[in-house]
Amino acid sequence: MHLNDNPEENLRMENEFLQLKLKAELGAKTFITDNFPPEIENEFLKNVLAFENSFSNAPLKKMYELLEKPKYEPETELDDHAIELALETLFALLKKKQITLKFLGAYSSRTKYKFITEEFFNEEVSDKMISGAISNFNYEGYHPNHKMDIQNKTISFISAWMDQKISNDYWGLADTFIMPNGRIFRKDEVENKIKKICKSFPEFKDCSYTIEKVDYELQNNIGMGFAEGIIKYIAMSRSQEKITIEGQFKLYFSLEFNSWSIFYFIFPGFEFPIME
Repeated sequence: MHLNDNPEENLRMENEFLQLKLKAELGAKTFITDNFPPEIENEFLKNVLAFENSFSNAPLKKMYELLEKPKYEPETELDDHAIELALETLFALLKKKQITLKFLGAYSSRTKYKFITEEFFNEEVSDKMISGAISNFNYEGYHPNHKMDIQNKTISFISAWMDQKISNDYWGLADTFIMPNGRIFRKDEVENKIKKICKSFPEFKDCSYTIEKVDYELQNNIGMGFAEGIIKYIAMSRSQEKITIEGQFKLYFSLEFNSWSIFYFIFPGFEFPIME
């Protein structure tokens, strides 16, 4: 890295180099605002790099070993009451080791116990733990709950619509939208259309909705899904006129990089440009 006589410029160049190093070696991306002091940014990047390198070089061991090889009975040899007690013991042990295992969906205690003892115990983790730091794991990271994901993304979309927060940084939309006739719109075109609606109607309120059906299909890790239901809300015009909007909605999802995103939707109060 070539340095010059300007210390501030040298620091900026070093920060750019450190960001490239993080991305090249560890696949990490950093998001730092322009008004972040370069001296603090430099210290931050160096600490992150040192932290990541120490963990990437640390030996791995199975979760069962990290938990000091606790004694347990196979799931098949325990009745429901014993499963409950054994599961409480396992969660207490995980907590003691600063490990959080979350089950986002609704599952039986037997399913949870079976997963922990037959799969999670075999998870390889770093042998190096940081005091005060908590390691987080989700059951759905091992066994995706696609219906739950689609339903949650639907709820998120409706909430963002009502709060008028579907903007450039909204993560729930696909990069391209495919119309029934095959025409394609970019994500930003759809977002700009929504912005125009919000400009004419700066407030949505009194929302009620029901998700009536969620379904999906998977083929070779490629997925297509949908959620449909009924929604009703009031749109307030700039002149404070109340307009009741109601009807059926349907959101169409595709599975991209293990995440569901909306690539087309039918939603009361919105029409794609092609339909105008």
